[in-house]
Amino acid sequence: MSNDFQIWLNQKVWVSGSEKAKRRAYIPAFARYITDFMKKHGYTMDRRWRKGEMAIARWLYSIHVTYHFPHKKITYPAIVHRDWIEDYDQFYHTIDFNEVSECLTPWKLNEDLDTSTGVGSATVNELQQLLWTYIDLETSKQGIRIADYLDESDSDSESGGYRYVDRYIQDASEGYHGGGWAKV
Repeated sequence: MSNDFQIWLNQKVWVSGSEKAKRRAYIPAFARYITDFMKKHGYTMDRRWRKGEMAIARWLYSIHVTYHFPHKKITYPAIVHRDWIEDYDQFYHTIDFNEVSECLTPWKLNEDLDTSTGVGSATVNELQQLLWTYIDLETSKQGIRIADYLDESDSDSESGGYRYVDRYIQDASEGYHGGGWAKV
């Protein structure tokens, strides 16, 4: 893969309506753009992301491989954040498909990101998964918000905040049972 990957990185692609450049030339700018996009939405990227260039490059390469060899699968590294369902829901609510599509609008003339192509469509469809894989929920504003919310709701139920009371169990513990609610 290394040799193929390097050849792929050195291929010239359309980066605008009238300009071609090597992939390795535009990927760093795209990675910075994505990092800023995530920061704007309250997410920071984990330590593996660093500048994001290699993560973006490997991911785009994987998309190209699966596009040309459909039996292959797009590969993602393991998720290393806490991966709570509440975080997942918040993430997909904040970084929804429309946000991703809008995010890529300035890049629509880039051959690899043009949604009118198969590779570009796959890029839009897979970007959320890439970003979910690399976020750091412990340091992200959104992650901290969810953790605080869950911590607060736990402490409310433990410290006399609202909690559900089953009336039947309460009555039974006070000695009421049988017909007519008479205490026996």
